[in-house]
Amino acid sequence: MTSQNKYNQRGYNSKYPQEIITWRYGSPIPSWLSNIAKVAGLDEITGNPILSIRFLKKGGYEIIDSGGGMALVQTRGKEDYVCLGDGKIFSLTPKQFDLLYGSGKENTNSEGRT
Repeated sequence: MTSQNKYNQRGYNSKYPQEIITWRYGSPIPSWLSNIAKVAGLDEITGNPILSIRFLKKGGYEIIDSGGGMALVQTRGKEDYVCLGDGKIFSLTPKQFDLLYGSGKENTNSEGRT
């Protein structure tokens, strides 16, 4: 069982999901992300998936969708959060994340148990 980073919104902003699951560059790839992104291969040591990522001149990156042609999500920087909530994938800068979800963490495992 792998743990996920699950967060609830601190207040209420209708433009963002009430609950999200997050991933950050450099962390192990969760299944929810590898299921919808293009997997470039497997790490020879850990066996973890390696995503197809395009780095951008402005410092961010794009994760390529499973079809291989379009960006699934684009970030502004490597430190951004890639989020899944209400069936949508989006990115948040650390500042945006802290304002919206910063203290709303709820640790769960992959089966959704707290």
